[in-house]
Amino acid sequence: MKKTLIWAFLFALLAGFSVILSFRPDSGASTKQVERCRGVVFETDDSLLIQSSLVRIGPQRLRVKVLSGRYKNLELDAVSQLNGRPQWDTWCQPGDRVRLNLLLESGTGLEPASGSGRMPGIQKAMVDSLDRTRPLILLGVSFSLILILFASFTGVRALFSFAASGAVIWLVLLPGLNRAVPPLPLIFGIIILLSMLILFAIAGWSRKGVAAFLGTVCGLLLASLFTLIFG
Repeated sequence: MKKTLIWAFLFALLAGFSVILSFRPDSGASTKQVERCRGVVFETDDSLLIQSSLVRIGPQRLRVKVLSGRYKNLELDAVSQLNGRPQWDTWCQPGDRVRLNLLLESGTGLEPASGSGRMPGIQKAMVDSLDRTRPLILLGVSFSLILILFASFTGVRALFSFAASGAVIWLVLLPGLNRAVPPLPLIFGIIILLSMLILFAIAGWSRKGVAAFLGTVCGLLLASLFTLIFG
């Protein structure tokens, strides 16, 4: 029982940390020229769109309310550029929650003025994608509850390994690639670390877990060697 509580605490800690990261307004992506935030669409204008069957091409003009960031609660005009590729385009309807890129004017401050429309400091507002944070959180919570219901303590350990893997990728792998760290040794080390987290969390410190870990390491060494020779 004590071990179960420890695993549950570790998983809750990592899950909470991941949720906090997902709700950060900028997630480290904003720059001096671009302010990234969330918003909700309450009015659309498709008059400039050219539609052929299911394909839409052209700018979709929107009226949105900013929900996060330094321009929170402001209403402004935004554009969702459709290029005739439904798999990539973001076609919006009233009530949709979206991610916005606010292109800022150089030499102006970020403090918004009262009013609506084209705000001082903002050159253009573009829709990046639909905001799927809430459905993803609901899906993750449902998956966790079902896994714990069917697998009990093993499910808790599996969730811990999953959350720990996500934290390692988010906090170690992606920042390392952004800083131009040599990818082969970086990914080699990340896979070794993830293998330890996943295998020993599920199988425990046993002969089976050690054998699975050593097999993973040997396969990874061979794959890395072939990459260096033939890559």
